[in-house]
Parts: sequence; structure tokens; C-alpha cells
Amino acid sequence: MVLCVAVATLFVLHFCCKTESDKACDSNTNSEGTSGLKVAYINVDSVLLGYELSQKLHEEFTKSQEQFMNEYTDKRTALEEKVNHFQEKIQKGGFSTQESAIQERDKLASEQDELMKLDQELSNKLNEMQIENSNQLRDSLMSAIKRFNIDNNYNYILDATNILVGEQSCNITPDVIKMLNDEYTTASK
Repeated sequence: MVLCVAVATLFVLHFCCKTESDKACDSNTNSEGTSGLKVAYINVDSVLLGYELSQKLHEEFTKSQEQFMNEYTDKRTALEEKVNHFQEKIQKGGFSTQESAIQERDKLASEQDELMKLDQELSNKLNEMQIENSNQLRDSLMSAIKRFNIDNNYNYILDATNILVGEQSCNITPDVIKMLNDEYTTASK
């Protein structure tokens, strides 16, 4: 008898006592009150701004970018000084032979080529880092959304980028950010 009352109570609570946000997010309810589709949306840009891992990866990327820029700038400045010194030496007739001037010019041209290769190499490294960061964040977010949905059972979770009008109660962005940051903090310890 007690078991029957408990089952009946659970049944009533499950089907009759939905929260306001659940009611607002059910996009298809029939006359008997059973729900159809359960839809939510997430603002990915907000997640990226609020996710601690995203902030950390952005800081690391910015540091690497500054490092690479400083390295390139230092080498470019050094080459410019060599070129200026070479031009002064040419104007003053500082080379004993034309052959030694040509050798110095070729050496500077070779350094210019190396500098261009360095610029391309550093740009490629930054691009690869950015792609890796994007992939890591995308994978982390998708995994978190799937785990989040285990308890919430949404039929669809949409990216808010294309949603023009939506119930704020269907916005799960803050919940997902909290979940991601809690998991990141736990994993960091």
C-alpha cells in the first residue's frame, strides 16, 4: 500500500509539477499535458568568455604571440642595422674589392630570406596553436553539453547565434559555464 502511494506521488510530481522553465522550454504540449519537444539554447560566445580554460588558453596564445613578435622584431631590427651599415660602407668606399661588397650583399639577402622564413614559421605556429585551442574548447564544450543533457533530457540544444527570439528560461548558458568551470577547477587541482 505504501509503495503504491509512493509511486503515485512520484507519477504526479513528474508529470504535473514541472518547473516554470521546463514549461517554457517545452515547445509542443498536447491537451493531456504531456510534453513533446524539450528545447534549450546556449550562447557559445558567452561560454568562451566565461570559461576559465578558454581564458587560460587565450592568455597563453597572447603570450606566445607577443614572444614571437618580439623575436621577429629583434631579428628584423638587427638586419636593418646591418643593411644600414652596409649602405654606409658602400657610400664611403669601405670595401676593398667589389667582390667583397657582393659577398656582403648576398649574405644580407640570405639573412632577409631567413627572416621571411621565420615570419612564416611563427605565423604557422600561431595558426596551429589557435586551431588546437579551438578544437580543445569545442571538444570540451560538446562533451560538457552531452553530460549536462544526461540529467536534463533536452531533445535539442541549439547555438544561440541563430536564435532571434527565445525564452530566457531556455537559455542554459550560465548552467553550462558553471559546470565547465567547476570541472576545470576540480581537474586543475
